[in-house]
Amino acid sequence: MSSRPQKNSSAARKPTQSIQKGGARSAKKKKPKGFFDSLSARGRMALITAAAVVATMLIMLCLVNRFKLITVFACLFTAALMLIKKRRTALAGHTAPEVIALTAYILVAGVSLIWAEAGKFFLREYSKLLISFAIYISLIACLADREKGPRSAALAAALAAAIFSFLSVDTASSRLTEALVRLVPEYEYVGYGFESGTRLTGIFGNGNILAGVLAIGIFLSLYLAGSAENRRGRLFATVLLSINAYGFLLAFSMGATAMFALGVAAYLIFAGKERGEVLIRMFGAAVPTLVFVFAAFAFFAASGAGRFVPVIAMALNAAVSCLIEYFLHERLSRSIRATRMTAVPIAAAVALISAYLIAALTVTGEAELAAGESLRRAVYPGAGDNSLIVEASAEAEVSIYSQNMPQIMMHTETRLYRGTASGASFTVPEDSKVVYINISAKEPLTVYSAKLSSGEKLKLNYRLLPGFMANRIQGLLANQNAVQRTVFFNDGIKLFMKRPLLGNGPGSFESMICGVQDFFYSTKYVHNNYIQVLLDNGILGFLPYIVFLLLTARTLWKGRRRKGEERKDALHPALCAAFVFTCGHSAAEVTMSSIAYLPFAFVVFALAAGVYGKAVGFSEKAAVQAVRWITLAVASVYAVLIFLNIAAYRGIKDAEHKGGAAFYAAVRSALRIECFERNQYYLTYVANAVSYGSPTVLYQADEYAEKLLDTRSNSLHKALITYYLERGNVEKAVEAAKNGAGFNYANPDIWNGYFELMGSFAQSGGLDAAGSSALKKGICELYSLMREYNERLMSPITLSEAAEQAAAAAGCLQ
Repeated sequence: MSSRPQKNSSAARKPTQSIQKGGARSAKKKKPKGFFDSLSARGRMALITAAAVVATMLIMLCLVNRFKLITVFACLFTAALMLIKKRRTALAGHTAPEVIALTAYILVAGVSLIWAEAGKFFLREYSKLLISFAIYISLIACLADREKGPRSAALAAALAAAIFSFLSVDTASSRLTEALVRLVPEYEYVGYGFESGTRLTGIFGNGNILAGVLAIGIFLSLYLAGSAENRRGRLFATVLLSINAYGFLLAFSMGATAMFALGVAAYLIFAGKERGEVLIRMFGAAVPTLVFVFAAFAFFAASGAGRFVPVIAMALNAAVSCLIEYFLHERLSRSIRATRMTAVPIAAAVALISAYLIAALTVTGEAELAAGESLRRAVYPGAGDNSLIVEASAEAEVSIYSQNMPQIMMHTETRLYRGTASGASFTVPEDSKVVYINISAKEPLTVYSAKLSSGEKLKLNYRLLPGFMANRIQGLLANQNAVQRTVFFNDGIKLFMKRPLLGNGPGSFESMICGVQDFFYSTKYVHNNYIQVLLDNGILGFLPYIVFLLLTARTLWKGRRRKGEERKDALHPALCAAFVFTCGHSAAEVTMSSIAYLPFAFVVFALAAGVYGKAVGFSEKAAVQAVRWITLAVASVYAVLIFLNIAAYRGIKDAEHKGGAAFYAAVRSALRIECFERNQYYLTYVANAVSYGSPTVLYQADEYAEKLLDTRSNSLHKALITYYLERGNVEKAVEAAKNGAGFNYANPDIWNGYFELMGSFAQSGGLDAAGSSALKKGICELYSLMREYNERLMSPITLSEAAEQAAAAAGCLQ
């Protein structure tokens, strides 16, 4: 294929590869043009914008658990692609080894439904994979062989990220778009996307996920700006870049920031001779973003006209970035190309950043506190007696806390002192890792200085850092979130070892975690994607997944500029940066378990495979057919299964108002067609059976209750206890309590709930003398079981007053 004559065009590469400005690889055959390529520039832009807006809306619907119909549509669309000859042929031409590996992983994860521990959670988690895989396959089959395809996909992703960035800032400040966001039913993050004094958590309610999405948006925006065909395209890409950068900095995820730095390094390494131009563009966005974020952050908590400042600052940031792009970028880029000294600006940039970071962490001064305002700072004094010396314009209140390693893990602390600053003396424990000092003001005051008698000075006001960054870096050497993640990792490995070959099924961590914890904490995910895949899908699923990532890395490595090419194509370094960021960030975050993030990551994976991947040869034709048929089978089967799940739910809801026999018949019908939420329907049947009183229904309820007794769950057994007690079957009630407590022994709410329920029933007089005696004995057995578990827990179970009274009434405390 002969590409159109372009300035600085590169040498030929592959017939299937996409054409990019400033590095277009000529091929032997002209790329086919379809409906999308035939559109005018405005038509394509309108279609891309519509796709980005629809994608943001669908992601937000998934975030409020409206994902089932979306998943069905994604599956049907994917299945249809596999049946259309033209799309099949396009997919076959791009079936690189990594596509085969990812398809194998999707298959293993799908088959794990057979042995999954929690079908309801499986449906939620596997639906995320199905939607993201549909995006992956669709991009490869529909856009990878199109002239404008890869750039259009990158533009849609960068635009969607920018929309999320704008919504995150706006809904936490001015709320201009609140009415639009409220169109998503039950969306809960409007007005709550801001942690006071800390950071922006955004439209997802999680600053780390927001930062991950925006980091990918930044890298793709840099590609779009570098490959734009005209100045208008460059300015539009610059607007996207500035909006994404503004939200990323406000989110200030420390893990994301560290991985973003690695991504930037990868971008510059693979940018070749264009790294100087890339670096100028990066600085052209970064410097004004830092300035405007610094100015705007304090206004997130403002009222009145002040609440509009963050959005206005975002707009001004975009305007200034465009001015830099318009007037300075090309001039500076020409100077660098003329001198051919790309190492000089990079060295200067590294030196400048290093100098700024050193100055930002060391240049401090006095702090002004308004009435009711407080300042929290961390110090690391040695063990022993100490005192705090504060110089301030008025008397300040002080509270001082220490944390040892177990407390850091459990997010607890020991109070060392609380009172006025003038009398702040305290003793640091031997095992202390960090000491936090909170200085608060009852009236407006200025704190001139604060230091410990041991000599350590408190850094009060970081003059070169925005306040939220200064607050976030406190206790960095003993960071609670980082330390607790190691606990998550360790518990994830424990669950993996329960079923190492096959895994426990997607979603199992949430339902099983309370049965392996050393202290209670609440989280749905391991915060490490690799351990998550291991415990979900075992070695059988982990192998194709890790092979997929390794093959994608190999594809990107082989896609780097080769000898003889005049100029690097702009897409490759952006994909390398995004890939490095994704792989690194997912090792310490939940991003790859989030439907908000997964589609963006899979766009990056798809572009890598579709543009740079080398399709398997004719001898591997069977593998290409396997990808097609596996994709068709998985998509078709799960479209049917999820549709049946929806039908089962609708059938029960429709029968609720009828009640009686119709309701129980609807539940039985649902159980015949349902494979995800069977336990919930069993429980629905059991929970209502006693009040209905039909012998036939009760007989069936006994059978369903028996099936639930040994189910690993964090919620089912309390209802079983109630059912068996109402039926007068104390032995089974006690068995249900022991099983439920054993599966969730670290959760104090489980223990308290069981004791309170059983104690209440024991006092109600609903049992005869023998039954009452048996129930009291069962309560004491449960109490003994709790004491056994307390011996292994770092944070022993403490009963509520009502639970303690129930145990005492049963004679357990004697």
